[in-house]
Amino acid sequence: MAETEMLNEKQKRDFCAFLLKAYGIQIDMNNELLPIYFLAYNSARVSQDTIKRTTEKLELTVGQFDQNLKDNLEKIQTALGKIQTTQYQFKSRKEAFWLGFGQFGFSILASVTIISLTLFAGWWLYQEKQHKASSSNTVKSFIESSEIDSAKTNNLNVSYITLHPSKDLESVVVGRNYIYDQKCNCIRIPVKVKGTKK
Repeated sequence: MAETEMLNEKQKRDFCAFLLKAYGIQIDMNNELLPIYFLAYNSARVSQDTIKRTTEKLELTVGQFDQNLKDNLEKIQTALGKIQTTQYQFKSRKEAFWLGFGQFGFSILASVTIISLTLFAGWWLYQEKQHKASSSNTVKSFIESSEIDSAKTNNLNVSYITLHPSKDLESVVVGRNYIYDQKCNCIRIPVKVKGTKK
């Protein structure tokens, strides 16, 4: 019963008259399915209106796209007409090469030079990094091969390496000996020894 109360008497009369006139369908105003028919008809009409509006918008968009395409094609053709081309006639390939080299050769040489310098700088930085890594490994191996002692003084724990004096460079052992140099009044600690001992 709630569905029949959705439509007032005037709406029922108008809808029944419309169905009879438009489609030749006669429905009783007190038919229980009349509100459902009314809702279905209105839903279909809304869908048709939506389709019509969407179609109109789509046609408008396509028309604008066509117009923009024509305008852009005209602009492109105008720009292409303004481009000047130069043709050269050469007697030999050598003349053509030197013209091309004159136009592009210096740019190519500059590019090759910049690339070469960049590669050289990268190689040099890589070598420096490797050298630093090997130096730190040498110091690590020096410390690991030395005798490490520790002492405690006034709440301080100190670790130190004990080295013994060496008579000369031939008898030095890395991580075990040091050499006193009187010229500079300093101690030299060998970190790496290359070559063979006598």
